[in-house]
Amino acid sequence: MWKKIAVSFAIFMFLISPYAVIVGTSSPTSVVNPELTSQRPLVYVDPPLTEKDKGQSFTVGVKIFNLTDAYVKDPEDPKLMRPLGNLWGFDIRFAWDPAILKYESHLPKVGVETYPDGVLYEPVMEIKNEVNPNQGNYTIAYSSMPPEADVFNNPDQNSTVFEITFTVLKRGACDLRLTSIKLATNIAGEEILYNSQDGSFQTSGVPVARFTTWPSDGFAVVNKPIMFNASESTATAPRYIKLYIWKFGDNVEENGATPIINHTYTAKGVQYWVSLRVMDDEDVISAPKEKQVTVVEKRDIAVKSISFSRKIVLWGKTLMINVNVSNIGGARENFTISTYYNATPTDGWTLIQQKQIQNLLPGSDSETSFNWDTSTLPQAIKYYNISASLSTVPHEASTVDNSRTSPKLVLVTTSIFDDIALESFSIYVVATVQVPSPFLVGENITMTFTVVAQGTTEETQYNLTLQVTKEPDVIVLTQKWDNESLESGAQRAYLFYADDLIAASYTVTVNATAFNATAIETDNNPSDNFVGEAIRVIAPPITSVASLPPTIYVGDVVTLNASGSSHPEPDGQISEFRWDFTEPEGGSVKESKYGAIVEYVFNKAGNWTVTLNLRDNWFSYDLARPKTHQPYRQELTVRVDEKASEEATGIQIEILYAGAAVIVIALVGTLAYWRLKKPKTPPSPSL
Repeated sequence: MWKKIAVSFAIFMFLISPYAVIVGTSSPTSVVNPELTSQRPLVYVDPPLTEKDKGQSFTVGVKIFNLTDAYVKDPEDPKLMRPLGNLWGFDIRFAWDPAILKYESHLPKVGVETYPDGVLYEPVMEIKNEVNPNQGNYTIAYSSMPPEADVFNNPDQNSTVFEITFTVLKRGACDLRLTSIKLATNIAGEEILYNSQDGSFQTSGVPVARFTTWPSDGFAVVNKPIMFNASESTATAPRYIKLYIWKFGDNVEENGATPIINHTYTAKGVQYWVSLRVMDDEDVISAPKEKQVTVVEKRDIAVKSISFSRKIVLWGKTLMINVNVSNIGGARENFTISTYYNATPTDGWTLIQQKQIQNLLPGSDSETSFNWDTSTLPQAIKYYNISASLSTVPHEASTVDNSRTSPKLVLVTTSIFDDIALESFSIYVVATVQVPSPFLVGENITMTFTVVAQGTTEETQYNLTLQVTKEPDVIVLTQKWDNESLESGAQRAYLFYADDLIAASYTVTVNATAFNATAIETDNNPSDNFVGEAIRVIAPPITSVASLPPTIYVGDVVTLNASGSSHPEPDGQISEFRWDFTEPEGGSVKESKYGAIVEYVFNKAGNWTVTLNLRDNWFSYDLARPKTHQPYRQELTVRVDEKASEEATGIQIEILYAGAAVIVIALVGTLAYWRLKKPKTPPSPSL
């Protein structure tokens, strides 16, 4: 019972909250027709267009299509997953022009047990069911009731939320608009992703407003003109459109006799709803047509890099080219990437392949692969340049970075040979980030490198040798990988770990040797078969804190001395001593002091934690690097007692004296008592 009330209350609060963040709550996304072009469910008015004359009545329905239990990435934040169904509750607001249409009645179709073509499973709770005929709006909100009810889905089906009936008052047109939509699952606050489509009404012969924009995607750049073109608006012959009535959403309105108009927005980061109505020569005005315009600071795209699956390719084979592009502007961008090749600058560029990029989000990168069929080239050994270029986006801030030529050449050859190359050599320890040399004694040092088969043979065999040499020339570690093999164009990453190196300077080298079945070296380019890097392993500082007084009282001035600390490395220096004083019983750091020797007055009784933090010319304490825990941070527990007052001490002494006197008197009295009790010895008889 209480669970039912709690869950229903959570859904109720979610649906009625004006702060609920639901895609399309303020302004639903418009689509062309009820046929979905994606996986999203669709909330729409059916039929999309109604034509009736004065005095006639008609009924429209608001329906939901294709609720499923699927989840997809949020288009605004790809790190989030959004549901496409599992409907548990909804809040929908619907509006019309009460000057043209008179409200007659409505019918919520909630509870499929009662209305098979409706929505939600029973039992259901009515949250809102309110009509305002004078203002021309209707609000409907319902929620299912746990635990009996299940979530509602209707894959590839239509379900009716409500039907509403009107009578036409006069000639004209108006939108039948879904002004707000909230769709909730049975998980509190979870937002269902959806598309929506308004409906419209008109009497016969009413003009129709339509317009397009440039840029066509609805993204305008601040202080740059955006063009609105209403040439597609129509009037029923023999009537014609005599006036275009624009509202640009920024408190600017313009009327004109021509269909094309430009407007410039001066505020960035704002979304505006642009509205167009058209008037014919009989002064009949159309229903409004609305589109959203988003104003951004700039629009800009760039080619970041070009890479290849290999630097040498056998003629007739396919080479994969990877192009990384970036959206460094503020709008979602659609554009074309084109890749080209040439042998010399005088040859001109020849197209390899083109691909379309759709909806690249601001601040996002995208890597696209292109396949270059080298059989279209002359059958000869030749080097080629590779370039990539991007089509220009509207009002692009800079086109200089829309094209790039790879700094590396591609060799297309007719020869078959082996070629092993070592790449991406790196030595580090894993902490919050990868930390390079120097390393601390005992740390687990990671060594990584990649072997790439750049030859043209189908398969290349090779041996690898990794050596760690202590200066000047003492080999301390050797690791071998024998009889390795890679297919042409493939690569393989290798890892090696070392955690037992003493403090010293080292050289780490990796050498690769390609061979054939007879163990004869056949590497075509042995110059890239060797990599090396110098590293250093250091010993940490040695901390020394002088002993503290055996008893410390509140208010005592206590000296803390770490001047005896030292660094074992010849060029090592302790550059900072920081003392953190933490109050008793899990309190916060009360104060920090700096220096090898500091004085501190403890103002509270209890067990204080005093932490000495060291920094040398390489490191400081790092929670993610365990080897820095002891040598770079030392914790002391300092017991601080309350100091007894002088008055209390005097009383204690008086009590002590009094007690002693009582004890003495008691002893004397006891001795006297026993002397009196002792029997007397009778006198000896006389002789």
